Amino acid sequence: MIKRLTLLTIILFTLVLLSYGVFDLFHNHLNNNPTRANITDSPDLVVNDVTYDSHNAEGFLTATLHSKTTTYFQPKDLMMFDQPNVFTYSDTSHKQTWYITADRGNSTKNNTVLKLAGHVEFHRIKTPDSPAMTIKTSAATLYPKLSQATSDQPVSIYQQGSTIQGNGMQANLKTGDYTLLSQTKGHYIPQPEA
Repeated sequence: MIKRLTLLTIILFTLVLLSYGVFDLFHNHLNNNPTRANITDSPDLVVNDVTYDSHNAEGFLTATLHSKTTTYFQPKDLMMFDQPNVFTYSDTSHKQTWYITADRGNSTKNNTVLKLAGHVEFHRIKTPDSPAMTIKTSAATLYPKLSQATSDQPVSIYQQGSTIQGNGMQANLKTGDYTLLSQTKGHYIPQPEA
């Protein structure tokens, strides 16, 4: 019985230390380096199936980041993610507003900048005030605390039967407003009336 209790205490203590380590990494040790090819040293930490929640001063959830694998390189102060999924939440309703996916990403500047690459997709969740929208590109930079995203790559935006394409984008994820920076073209397919 004492051995079982001691083993349980050791496991619990280890989990608490690991949780604190991941929390500390997300808040204090992030950099700006988007490709694995640039990393020549060994990682300081590799964690599988990680979920990180960000809360505002009132304690409400503002964003959730989940990654299949997270790798941290202390000398470069870089956190890298495989298959990151980001959920953002409304400041007023506290409901999910966007679901963002990519093949890979990295985080920098105390998690205030998240660079995404490979099949990047932003999915706005349909609400009574806003229709569903999907934005697709090959690379984008997300500023979670500002609810903004940018890209200098070709972008396609799909919403209510219309498709708009262009090169480069600036988007406000709170309002759903976006600007395509150049070579914009679009087409619209009317929806059949019910």
